[in-house]
Amino acid sequence: MKIIIAALLAGAVAVAGYLGYQSYEKSQLITAITPHVKNASIRVQNSTRFETDSDSKATFKEVFERLEADISEIEKRLIDVQTLTNPKTAVIAEPSVQYLKDSQEYLRAMLQKYRRMLKFSSASDRTTDAIADMRSSSGYGFEYASRRADKAIAELKEAEAEAKEAKPELAAAARKLVISSTALQGTLASDALVPVAQLRAVAEKNDPADAAAASVQK
Repeated sequence: MKIIIAALLAGAVAVAGYLGYQSYEKSQLITAITPHVKNASIRVQNSTRFETDSDSKATFKEVFERLEADISEIEKRLIDVQTLTNPKTAVIAEPSVQYLKDSQEYLRAMLQKYRRMLKFSSASDRTTDAIADMRSSSGYGFEYASRRADKAIAELKEAEAEAKEAKPELAAAARKLVISSTALQGTLASDALVPVAQLRAVAEKNDPADAAAASVQK
């Protein structure tokens, strides 16, 4: 009987030790991953202010430089987290990898939007100049100016359509990042993730469907 009890106790100690080691490994993994995820999240939050702060004075050049730097830095963080991924760590590491990829996709969508906004702004300026030149021209000069104005107007319409398409694309990327952020809640500390409310505000701003849904919920 004593032998059975001793065996049971030994088994219980072994199981407890194993579970304790697993918990330790999980804690170590979270400690290793969190700084990379948090770095990406801070970059996303800071760049999202281009969308959410109405009084932003940033130039297109500043926006492009910031977003390109953020995307590049997150790529480094992504590689660091991917090196920690294996079958034993997959439950935590893989959702973290997805979160970093979705963060990049979100920033790329924002970068695309602002590039198209600049293209539209430039096309608008060229159209204004071309129409003004046409109105002040006469004779052969008018014919040339008229063709130039027609071309500028066509380019303006194209740029406008592209700028409009970029907005729902950004909204979709924001919604995707909400999903990957939600998947990590409860695993990583909340301050390591982008606030879901901030991402939803971007989605609502850029997609009428999101704005309408939010209005209904209120």
